[in-house]
Amino acid sequence: MFAEHRGTTQAPPPSPITAVLEKKQAVFRLGIGVKAAPPGWNGDGHAMDLLFTADIQLLAPSSVPDQTFYGRTMDPVRVNMQLARSWIDECEDSHSAQCETLVSKNTPEGSVYTSFPPHSLRVINVKSLSLSQLPKNAKYVALSYCWGQSNRHFLTTKANITELQSARGISRVWEQLPGTIQDAIECVRELGYEFLWVDALCIIQDDNQDKAEQIKQMDRVYDSALLTIISAFEPTKNANTPGMMASFDGLPWYRPYSMDRRRCQTKAVIKELEISTTLSDVKIATWKSRWATRAWTFQEQLLSKRRLFFTNPQLYFQCSCGVFCEDVVGEGKSPSAYIHTRTSLYNESSLFHDYYSGSDGNARMLMRSKFASREEAFKYYGQLIDAYTRRTMTNQADELAALEGIMAVLRTTMGTEFIHGLP
Repeated sequence: MFAEHRGTTQAPPPSPITAVLEKKQAVFRLGIGVKAAPPGWNGDGHAMDLLFTADIQLLAPSSVPDQTFYGRTMDPVRVNMQLARSWIDECEDSHSAQCETLVSKNTPEGSVYTSFPPHSLRVINVKSLSLSQLPKNAKYVALSYCWGQSNRHFLTTKANITELQSARGISRVWEQLPGTIQDAIECVRELGYEFLWVDALCIIQDDNQDKAEQIKQMDRVYDSALLTIISAFEPTKNANTPGMMASFDGLPWYRPYSMDRRRCQTKAVIKELEISTTLSDVKIATWKSRWATRAWTFQEQLLSKRRLFFTNPQLYFQCSCGVFCEDVVGEGKSPSAYIHTRTSLYNESSLFHDYYSGSDGNARMLMRSKFASREEAFKYYGQLIDAYTRRTMTNQADELAALEGIMAVLRTTMGTEFIHGLP
């Protein structure tokens, strides 16, 4: 299920990633699968990619010094924000160069897309609870979510912008904000950061000029963010399903709720071995969410370099060098560690995969380096557009605007201009 890199489990790719790899003692973990292979499966290769490779895992004994890849008991009340901050720090400390540049393994001669900081970016100061201009070189967090999940739909307009820019201006409209935005503000403050970008508040929604200027720099907004918080809630008609809620307004599991979170993770002790059920990878955890079906969130995900997913089952952190989550100890692992597909640490959006090697055949990440050939560029573009056109949007007139940030990157990496979305 898991294996730590020692130069034999998976050969590391060429520079620049090799520079951050360290030789570590071999670590292997097995999981117990209880589902039989489908009828007719002959076991060739790893063709079936069973939905859950391991349904049961060992929880980390307190006496074991190296708990890497053991299962971890999840907080029964809410997501572990202290753990989330440690994931961000590990990415910044261990593989920031790779996650900031997103350059392919075999970078050809030529241009590399370089993002400049967004111009005149309006942000929420989570300490003063007011709108302000982002200070030069300041770090900020972006929010990716779906409008319409809440009964509250507060927007920044020409009429209220002055009030929102005053001290504590946002606190005076706090009860009018959607729960997701309220939670995101509290989350950014808890993570120790000061600034948050949210489209509903940071763009003047009835000012066409302001909207056009901000949409035009969406690549900069999400590319330059230290982190993107993603609210990927999956509603269900059956509120008794573990990890599911029938309706919700907020970041999943950020606040303590009446429903016991222990239902997401079943534990047992058998012959002194503490075991638990396992959870899915981040793709499976989000693919039925409304967030994963919307056109605007498509580019928000691909443009973001670090993502913190709030999902029904648990919290996930994803960057180009790995995934961290609450139910498995993955901190400290090498970016090239072998992680079996469908386990909760699996990362399809990895520099260690081809950018169109996802299980569904679609683009998994938005590389910033120029494509090696015209054929490679158009193969990627085709898969990107195929995935995008499956998404839905309320206003069909936004179909090009919702792709503008991605096209800004592709202008450099494909070496072409676009006419109505076509290269």
